[in-house]
Amino acid sequence: MAMSEAAKEARRKYEREYYAKHPEKAREKSRRYWERKAERLAAEQKTTADKTEDTQAE
Repeated sequence: MAMSEAAKEARRKYEREYYAKHPEKAREKSRRYWERKAERLAAEQKTTADKTEDTQAE
């Protein structure tokens, strides 16, 4: 079930305040996000490359 706009705004407000008080947590969260993003992109590129090789082999 989707969150209401009021709930989303309350969550954003809380997170802004929390990460303002805990900047090291914000940096760590951001670092983990980009590590996962890089892994996903690498996997996508590998899959795309594999598909390209398969089509060229035919």
